[in-house]
Amino acid sequence: VGLEHNIFYNNQLQNSSAEGTLSFSNAFTQGPDPNTASTTAGNAVATFMLGYAGGTIINQPATAFRSSYVGLYAQDDIKVTRNLTAFLGLRWDGDNPRTERYNRMSVLDLSAASPINGKAPGLNLMGQMTYPVGRLTGTQMTNFGPRVGLAYKAAHDTVIRAGYGIFYGLPSDDATLTGAFADGFSATTSIISSLNSVTPIETLSNPYPNGVNPPLSRSQLTPGLNIGQATNSALISLEVPQYQQWNFTIQKSLWSTVLLEAAYVGNKGSHVSIANINIDNIPGAAITALGAGAQTLVPNLFYG
Repeated sequence: VGLEHNIFYNNQLQNSSAEGTLSFSNAFTQGPDPNTASTTAGNAVATFMLGYAGGTIINQPATAFRSSYVGLYAQDDIKVTRNLTAFLGLRWDGDNPRTERYNRMSVLDLSAASPINGKAPGLNLMGQMTYPVGRLTGTQMTNFGPRVGLAYKAAHDTVIRAGYGIFYGLPSDDATLTGAFADGFSATTSIISSLNSVTPIETLSNPYPNGVNPPLSRSQLTPGLNIGQATNSALISLEVPQYQQWNFTIQKSLWSTVLLEAAYVGNKGSHVSIANINIDNIPGAAITALGAGAQTLVPNLFYG
């Protein structure tokens, strides 16, 4: 029997874009047709000389995350007969999701209606920002992992072994760190270089004409945070990943110095998280079918 208890602290100030980043491509200087990409047209240095930049600047405070983990297990080896031994065990894993010392966490809740749902004609808009106090989620209490194994000594110097077990991984909200819960408590300002990917609208002389976004205090945060902007959030509704593993092995002694072994090993994962999903991507085929028409300006359903 045994107990495993771990407490994890992650205190960091890791803002790689505090002074801002600038990027230059050949997109604004390629021709003669700006709608036709080419590996031989355009020049990033020419774009730089013209002052057409992309980039971001980020104001991000230090964070102080804490999470913990408890594991309980018991195992016993039982000699059933002179030739048969059974291995029986059970483990329980309890992962206590993270907290942040000053409750500076934000989560995009995709099950809740957007604060502007109903204001854009014909669109059903989902998703609003929430700001948890304390733990992100509760502990999943059903993470029981049985272990069972057999070892049998057969005739003719042959041994047969088999085993099966269930194991658990980290939930996605604890496997994600940098930037996943910082919206509002950190602030990103991006250079809007163009509205149609062809005509530049901002230059190096004034890359942030509307100023740089400052981080907000908790009292300033609303469910409508970042409407009209990009956001990055872990999904806290996902279950803990589960993995089943099994094996079957036969060993046979051929001579005093030769051993032959054959084994089958299997593994199956359930509730395994997808790394990244851009939920509002337009299908590529729909864009391709429009051709240059995809750059046509149309009335903005979200104006105002």
